[in-house]
Amino acid sequence: KRHHWFRNWGSRFNNAVATWLLGKPRKLYLSSFKVMSRGLVKEITRYTGPFPYVDGLILRATDSISSVTVKHQVRSEGKSNYTLRKLVNLWLRMFINFSQKPLRIATGAGLFFAAVSLGMAIAFFVNRFLNPESQAGWSSLIVAVLFMGSLQLIFLGLIGEYIGKTYLDINGTPQWTIKTIID
Repeated sequence: KRHHWFRNWGSRFNNAVATWLLGKPRKLYLSSFKVMSRGLVKEITRYTGPFPYVDGLILRATDSISSVTVKHQVRSEGKSNYTLRKLVNLWLRMFINFSQKPLRIATGAGLFFAAVSLGMAIAFFVNRFLNPESQAGWSSLIVAVLFMGSLQLIFLGLIGEYIGKTYLDINGTPQWTIKTIID
């Protein structure tokens, strides 16, 4: 591709995130140029949500996808209308509207920090037992703050799961798509 290095880097980043969030096949490169069957077009145009992300709509409607390598020509005139701001907004549509994985990061972070606070509590307890003259209060305060913060993250993630499922339902995410009906 003959874009600025920053734009190419952004495309690779978007591609990696789409693979993780949307279950996009690793070898598939997301491009603005597509050939689709009429049935797929009908399926993705059923989406009535406010923030469409075409690649996300395609990936949730079918897994029958292929790619064709094309030679990227230099633009003959003008320049791309995709500013950095528009590209970030497009990426946010995918990140926020088509997956619950970001919400699960909060739950995972909460569980991780809860384990860290438990480990710190054990270490501080052992240190206090071995060194009775060490300053009291600081360690228990740090463990309590870290543990309470981790509980908040866990419950924020769990609440987010419920909200995310409701959002995906309202968003019209199909549980299945019917390609053909055979009598």
